[in-house]
Amino acid sequence: MVAVKSHTDTTVVFSCWYGPFWICTTLIFVAASMGTFVTYIAHKLKDQEWNYDINLVTWSAGLFYGYVTIVPLCL
Repeated sequence: MVAVKSHTDTTVVFSCWYGPFWICTTLIFVAASMGTFVTYIAHKLKDQEWNYDINLVTWSAGLFYGYVTIVPLCL
């Protein structure tokens, strides 16, 4: 007979890595969404044309993933 491991047995080893990844990914999405919304409202109130800035997502991802990577390495 072949012993089959359950899903919990195979993922419990790497479960401590899922938390920081998904927390950062959620924060990146929220920060980029809020930044985009704020710039949209600011342009709308001034009656200016609004253009989406993809750099908000890039800077947000670099900031959050960098923080989660650099800070534990320094400690």
